[in-house]
Amino acid sequence: MNVDTGHLVKLCVGGGMPDLNMMKDLIQVVNEKNESLQKVKEVDYIPVPPELDRAAKLKLAGRNEAYVSLTSGGKLSKWAAKERKKRRKMAQESRRRNRG
Repeated sequence: MNVDTGHLVKLCVGGGMPDLNMMKDLIQVVNEKNESLQKVKEVDYIPVPPELDRAAKLKLAGRNEAYVSLTSGGKLSKWAAKERKKRRKMAQESRRRNRG
């Protein structure tokens, strides 16, 4: 899931490891859909934790991709907010270290 946009994507085939070919195809599709996006990297998509697998499957409902509302207050949106907060704190610490 891309925690910045709420884009949730099914990357596993049969519940196993992520399929790298599907990941490359996803990156290509996202780049084609949104020209203003700079090159999307694998890092932009974070695997959903195992405790949220059920919520992710319900949201996907058999599809390969869906968008999660980032303001709904649901389990996935709360998790995404926490991940964004972690990123923000890491960036702040990095800027603080680099000032000196």
